[in-house]
Amino acid sequence: MGEAIGRARLPNKATLALQLTGMKVARIPFLVVSGGWGLGVEATCDIVASAGGGERAVVPCEHHFPQWNSEAFNAVLARFMARVEGKTK
Repeated sequence: MGEAIGRARLPNKATLALQLTGMKVARIPFLVVSGGWGLGVEATCDIVASAGGGERAVVPCEHHFPQWNSEAFNAVLARFMARVEGKTK
């Protein structure tokens, strides 16, 4: 995973903004999850969720991988999926 992250190339800010706006207009549901440990990460997650019309959740952890807190993460994801599935039926 570390090697793949090192080769990853993120789109520029304008492209990201356009894509997030497109998601918001199309009402594509998405969930942004963070661990609640870093102010910069939390602010970025808040902006992404807001710009794209997504939902935001914090699963407390002390690192970049809140999904490793499996029980809490799975509960948040299950609630999100239930809401999304209810809206699309």
